[in-house]
Amino acid sequence: MLILVVIQIPVTQFDSIIETEGTATQNNLPLILQAEFDPLDAEIFIDSDSVLEGFGFPGNGTENNPYRIENYIIDTYKLFGILVVNTTKHVIVRNNSVSASYTALKAEFNAPGTISFHSNTCHNSTIGMCVKYTADIHVQNNTYFDNNYGMTFSSVQFLEIEKNAVFDNEKGINMENNNSYSFVRYNNLWGNEEALLVINTRDVLIENNTVRNNDLGIILRTMNSNIPTVNCTIVYNLLENNTGYGVTIPTFYEHRWTEENSIHHNTFANNNDKGKKEALDDGVNNDWDDGINTGNYWSDWWGIGAYNIEGIAKSKDSYPLNDPIHEVTTKIPGIFKGRIIIFVVFAPILLGGYIFVQTRKRRTKIKENEEKREQWNLS
Repeated sequence: MLILVVIQIPVTQFDSIIETEGTATQNNLPLILQAEFDPLDAEIFIDSDSVLEGFGFPGNGTENNPYRIENYIIDTYKLFGILVVNTTKHVIVRNNSVSASYTALKAEFNAPGTISFHSNTCHNSTIGMCVKYTADIHVQNNTYFDNNYGMTFSSVQFLEIEKNAVFDNEKGINMENNNSYSFVRYNNLWGNEEALLVINTRDVLIENNTVRNNDLGIILRTMNSNIPTVNCTIVYNLLENNTGYGVTIPTFYEHRWTEENSIHHNTFANNNDKGKKEALDDGVNNDWDDGINTGNYWSDWWGIGAYNIEGIAKSKDSYPLNDPIHEVTTKIPGIFKGRIIIFVVFAPILLGGYIFVQTRKRRTKIKENEEKREQWNLS
């Protein structure tokens, strides 16, 4: 195993890059422009195929035998731990543990389908992993914790994010600006302020994720009407014990640009415990059931009728499920929420009705007996 541990600050470029004229920003984080990369910025700096080949990594750069950047332990005060840009060769980055002052792992402007990330640990960085302007990326079995952003993507189409552990970050997975036709599945997200954000991105399938014990679960947001978040599908996810909403579709300065997304076959359990509902929809024409006969499980559903979603959209799940799809830690949150409240409210009514009916029957019977007795006496 190769170990790189750096405890010195070689340059002061971090501040100067942020202040460079023309530097873009995203969510108040500086975006380091391609022209500003410098070999001193990263422990492993690769900005061309020739530089990549010069490292002597195992492999030959083909699809069947990619170059393997593997088994490094990097803890550095430089901006980047591993930086790979402008390459066309096939590369797999795997089994590394990386911490850096800005971004642990970064890839940008790589040929489509040539780079993937497997079984890495990214921690204690501003951004655990950042990928931009690259298509057909595979991100699997990685661990991201104690970062501002666990991982963030921009302009990455046909992205596959699978089987990652993302915890104790401010933002877990951030997909912003045209990460369309992508998959987010079988990930485990917990302890994040915002677990999964899909922003200005269409046609994303979010399925079979466990989203538990975050402040907010899944957020679909549009901040630019030209690239709205539409046609995303959220299915078969467990959303449990999140402090706020399990799924949030907010406005953007009163604009309702997030629309025509589909949310069904999910388990919502004990989310937004101090609020009214477990999900918020301020968008337009978002569907909370499959339109046939199946919606979601809601632990605070009363057990009869539709489940109303909080928000100005006035959406509803017309087919809420009686039982959770997933194994949950708390099926019924408490005596004052969920199905038990039906018994608490309606049992006295039913009992009173039963007593009333029985009393009337008894009085009728007594009256009939009295009438028969009078007739007998007269005869």
